[in-house]
Amino acid sequence: MEKHKIAMISDWYFPKVGGIEYSMHTLAKTLSKHGYEVSVITRSYPGVPEYSRRDGVSVIRVKGKPLPGQRRFLMPGAYKELFNLLKKREL
Repeated sequence: MEKHKIAMISDWYFPKVGGIEYSMHTLAKTLSKHGYEVSVITRSYPGVPEYSRRDGVSVIRVKGKPLPGQRRFLMPGAYKELFNLLKKREL
């Protein structure tokens, strides 16, 4: 059986703590336990590694410079980095 790859993309993921973060991680972990290859793509945080693994889930943090007054992850620079990751199929 072919192993399917799933990329989950969100502004909100650990180390920030809240409902979205726990829901994302629980879904990713459950999919991984069912044989899927799961990667969570999220924003970078100072002092947090760019690549890591948690409970069978790959976590990829992309850098993106937010627009003035914004704190969102998916800004123009992050889109380019995300596109390059997906194009190279490194997920």
